[in-house]
Amino acid sequence: MPASPSSSAQAARRRLGEQLREMRQAARITGVKFAELAGWRQSSMVSMIERGQRTITPDHVRLWCQICGASERRQAELLAEQANVTRM
Repeated sequence: MPASPSSSAQAARRRLGEQLREMRQAARITGVKFAELAGWRQSSMVSMIERGQRTITPDHVRLWCQICGASERRQAELLAEQANVTRM
């Protein structure tokens, strides 16, 4: 039986969140430090996004890339993936 559209979107959101987490970890930035750099009061926002439990917006992707020092190419790839998730 094929996955429902909502479960497919959730899985895609989780995969995107995993990529954001990997990028943050590669930059050696903790979730608490990332939240501080992002201007967020709660580091739980970081983990919720990275686990795909919150909608990941283009602004989230840009923020991750800026804070983690990602290349423009990597940012474009992640933004394309985010757009695909949104269309699901």
